[in-house]
Amino acid sequence: MRRAKRTWAVLFAIAMLAAVGWPAAPIQAAAPRDEVVIGISQEPDTLVPGLGGSLAVSGEIQQALWAGGVRWSDQWKLVPIQAKEVPTLENGLWKLLPGGKMQLTWHLRPLKWHDGVPVDAEDFVFTHRAIMNDKVPVISRNFEKRVENVFAPSPDTLVVTYNEHYAYANTGIIQYGPWPRHLLERDYHNNPGGLDKLTFGNDPKATTTNGPYQIVSWQKGSSIVAEADPNYALEKPKVKRIVWRVITDTNTLVANMLSGSIDGISPNGISFDQGTQLDQQVTQRHLAEQVLYTPGLIWEHVDLNLNNPKLKDKRVRQALLYAIDRQALVQTLFQAKQPVADSYLPPKHYGFDTSLVKYSYNPDKAKALFTEAGWTPGPDGVLKNAQGERFTVTIGTTAGNRVREDVEQVLQSQWRKVGVDLKVTNQPARVFFGETTRHREFDMAMYSWLFSPVTDCETLYTTENIPSAQNAYNGQNFAGFSNGEMDKLCHTIPTELDQAKRVTMLKRSQAILADEVPVLPLYFRVDVTSVKKGFQNWKPTGLGQSPVTWNVFQWAWAQ
Repeated sequence: MRRAKRTWAVLFAIAMLAAVGWPAAPIQAAAPRDEVVIGISQEPDTLVPGLGGSLAVSGEIQQALWAGGVRWSDQWKLVPIQAKEVPTLENGLWKLLPGGKMQLTWHLRPLKWHDGVPVDAEDFVFTHRAIMNDKVPVISRNFEKRVENVFAPSPDTLVVTYNEHYAYANTGIIQYGPWPRHLLERDYHNNPGGLDKLTFGNDPKATTTNGPYQIVSWQKGSSIVAEADPNYALEKPKVKRIVWRVITDTNTLVANMLSGSIDGISPNGISFDQGTQLDQQVTQRHLAEQVLYTPGLIWEHVDLNLNNPKLKDKRVRQALLYAIDRQALVQTLFQAKQPVADSYLPPKHYGFDTSLVKYSYNPDKAKALFTEAGWTPGPDGVLKNAQGERFTVTIGTTAGNRVREDVEQVLQSQWRKVGVDLKVTNQPARVFFGETTRHREFDMAMYSWLFSPVTDCETLYTTENIPSAQNAYNGQNFAGFSNGEMDKLCHTIPTELDQAKRVTMLKRSQAILADEVPVLPLYFRVDVTSVKKGFQNWKPTGLGQSPVTWNVFQWAWAQ
């Protein structure tokens, strides 16, 4: 009887989806309770942490397959995984050394690779040395480059020394991994630049990991299946099998959720507006699903290219910000579930400044600032300067991103009221991020940064990080902001171990940016996920570095 009742429920869901315009999803049997099926709209490029293109969905699946030293929880607290505890100055595992150096000692809990070989400290040493080899195509060495040495006095102990004080040293034993030395060392020595081309990390049969789940199949473009490791020595997984179903059409992904064909949608699934539509359907029809909105560290903003003569005057940049009604924008587009950003740091960040100057919507003040800067309305209402030059600028973002395109229309409309002529020049993500922002070939660029709970301003707003031909276009300071006080602050913050002093410096950095406005803060995004009621311990973090799978071994169905 229960089976027949569920089948009719699914048929009803499909009929209702057709009525509201969602594409119909295929009717599939409900997953057994020892399995969970998660829908994703993207597919990972590799299963090895640190290699590949840093896709968020890769990190989500990698965290189920791999066990590192520590992870960020949904409360943005560090949780030890293979590490027995997180080193701190208070517990004595973090020691300051003469000459401004320091040392962290990590004690490891016993784990095995899925082929039965123990994971030991030498695996971490091997991985660190591989990451530091310039020929190995890792995503970043920002953490690792601060490390002076990594050595293993015993199989379950790792000592990491640093050249200088580094405030975030206990956020990881090393930046990625560990990788299995017994499986990768020979390939590494033969061709370090080819580690990302091996069958390891791409073929499930050739890939051995050390996490609570082991991969058993990967049908490209369709699904990834992982099964619990019965010998996992830490916390035994409660769900036997996880299936990630790749559904690139996000409307179909929503339809699958409504029909019950999948049990959850990951943060790498649907857009915010699709989440709200799903939420409305769930509420109206009293379905057994729920939609979760998790505050995140994803900052949507507009970089202003300070090389553009029209944008060099800070009064112009301030006027642009005063002329945007950001509160109305987030209310109209996001039902105020995604809050206005007044800083590059969100209110949940430890360094957020609650007293920061806020740019409330004030078109009259914007017009006055433009006038002070020499821009006055011409016959057609568009601003002109003394040379008769019109205030026409362009804005670009990733083509096809409907939310950002909606924001662009809002900016066009609101800025036109103060005399700004805005042209839209969107591009495919590959071109926008690979060429346009990297080479700073834009007037305004709208995109997001994914932060961690310890993010600061060093890589974003220091002079050394302005991409140019002289530094081979490395760096993330796409606006080209250069300020001596900011440089000093941003380089000092990560080396200051006293959090109260870091907070003071972070507040000052926010005040400088609020005055200079090299970037227009828009809003902070939330992670939108969905999961069936009765599925326990689904706890999104809102962090790109620690996705919803941070506690995958605790996932369970209610009995």
